[in-house]
Amino acid sequence: MPKYRLVYFNARGRAETPRILFALAGEEYEDVRLFPDLPWPSQEGKDKWLETKSELGLPFGQVPVLDVDGKRLCQSNVIAKYLARQFGYAGKGDWEEARAEMISACVYDAFEKGRPCFMEQDPIKKAELLEKFLKDSKEMMDNFRQILEENDGGSGFFVGDGITWADINFAVRIDQIFDRIGENADTFLKDWPKLLALKQRVEKYPKIAEWIEKRPKTTW
Repeated sequence: MPKYRLVYFNARGRAETPRILFALAGEEYEDVRLFPDLPWPSQEGKDKWLETKSELGLPFGQVPVLDVDGKRLCQSNVIAKYLARQFGYAGKGDWEEARAEMISACVYDAFEKGRPCFMEQDPIKKAELLEKFLKDSKEMMDNFRQILEENDGGSGFFVGDGITWADINFAVRIDQIFDRIGENADTFLKDWPKLLALKQRVEKYPKIAEWIEKRPKTTW
């Protein structure tokens, strides 16, 4: 069996989809959390990261990093897709795999648009950015709803007849971005009941629910 080691900060962030894939598959791995005694994100944590990252031997100096028997991968979606393929959650066949990857890339692009909302420190500008993001998010959700409904009317998953990393990525990222901007993802998704139901289906998988319950409590 491969020996897995996942390196990231003490946060859900970009490592949470891989962590959930490990939980769902029941695979053991070492969950390495950098600077666990420092709050993240915080200036103290960021300063420590800048001081030490060159010493960690990370590909391109970034995290998350997945170590598989001493070989390393970076980039969160690359890591998630690799694990999904190893564990059987990438989709069945080339077309489903491509659709799952497309959806995951669109999830990443969509929710990166929320980053300026929680990076902005000026309260007036922050409110303006938040208003724009919430407005733009409605179009994003319409697009995701349409994609979901293309697969068996939207009563199941984004791709095929079972859960894939695309579904996990959607549930994880929407929770994270709305946590960061001080909103509730489930409340926001009430206007898209099929997307809300999908998110809840993912979170109710027994092994995923168990991980969500026991994982370290972090700000994001």
